[in-house]
Amino acid sequence: AADESLVKVLTVLWHIHRLLEDQFIQATMVQTKKWLDSVFDADHAKSQTSEGRLITSLPEDVWVLARVQLTTIRERFTAEDSSVFFNAACIIFRCMQSKQRSSWKSNLSDVEMCCAAANDALRMIDLAEVELEDIKYDSDFTAHQFEQLDAVTEQLTTQFLNDAVHSAKSIHWFIFEPIAETLGGRLFEPEWEELTHNDMAVTIVRTLEDYLGDLEKWLEESMLRKTLDALVKGFINFYIKQLLLKSIRRQKHRFHNPKRALERMSGDICTVEDFFESWVDKFPALERVLDSEFEILYAVLELLEIGFGTSDARDPTDFFPFIQKKVGRIDATKFLCCQLWHIISVEGGREMRALFDDSRDRIVGLGDLPQEQLDPSLQLHRNILEVMEELRTRLKVKTVAKVVRKSLVKKAGRVKRRASQVIDAIAEA
Repeated sequence: AADESLVKVLTVLWHIHRLLEDQFIQATMVQTKKWLDSVFDADHAKSQTSEGRLITSLPEDVWVLARVQLTTIRERFTAEDSSVFFNAACIIFRCMQSKQRSSWKSNLSDVEMCCAAANDALRMIDLAEVELEDIKYDSDFTAHQFEQLDAVTEQLTTQFLNDAVHSAKSIHWFIFEPIAETLGGRLFEPEWEELTHNDMAVTIVRTLEDYLGDLEKWLEESMLRKTLDALVKGFINFYIKQLLLKSIRRQKHRFHNPKRALERMSGDICTVEDFFESWVDKFPALERVLDSEFEILYAVLELLEIGFGTSDARDPTDFFPFIQKKVGRIDATKFLCCQLWHIISVEGGREMRALFDDSRDRIVGLGDLPQEQLDPSLQLHRNILEVMEELRTRLKVKTVAKVVRKSLVKKAGRVKRRASQVIDAIAEA
């Protein structure tokens, strides 16, 4: 009986211990979320390292508080309670990962802040690895607990690395937005056709040169390579989008001088591609990106040349599967191909639509292909869909305008008839 009573007492004590431990872990989670919110939401002024890298104090602020909390927890519990410290460490790392995932975009307000965010995320990784080694050195975890802690830390550092990459890639938006504002209404217009030395493409190159001169100082080299990848895609998306925007302009969708326009397009593409090629010595892997990404521009140019009858190729349908692989959405691919020939003529657009529909079986098998999920602005099909939506909006406005005009004409006719009746009545009187 005494043994049974002792077992019951120990069981009760064990349950109380577990309950207290669970409450402590829950309190740790709540407290961690509060201080993470406070730190991440605070203003962190930019500064520069001795190498010129842009950074903020966010990584140090986060890890100082994390270390204080971990040290306090370690001191409150004995070695026998190592499971409490282990669970608390995992909770703190998971909360940090969650907060990083939800807030990394909030500070990407300009090129400089994108650089600082990318560099900060890399420094977060270094500080996380230092903290992990300190925890391992001072703890009596089991082998299984060490494995679990390594896994949690790997998830955290992977989050930081992904955010560093996407922060570096986000720079492209802040570079091409002003380029679009400056050149968007002029590219592919008669002024562009008549230029002598691809001046607009040269303007783009000089803008990229100016930014990259600063980025070499502001950004860690590994992230600069990611930015270059994004700038390549950014240029291709920008160029194709501007071409499509031309194709939906009423009365201005055709080239003034097709032969000159095709020469100008070829020159634009070569000018910008040569500029990016100049970075291959520093980043050899960039050459593979250029070979892959610029293919879509040469395919677009080839389709236009076929339509204008200046290409050795004769069958535009041969390009449909390739373009679909690059675009990733069948509806966007069809719109792109049809609008390219709409630039040639309205009839050309209709002919391309018929060719695409007849070749649909060759394309449907490819389906809609997976795209990058974290930066929609780099997805070509999204840029094409934006132009599609703008065209739909214009057509709706045009339809409404026709209805209103018809209604006004009808009302004007009634008013005119009524006025005539009144005049007749007065005359008779």
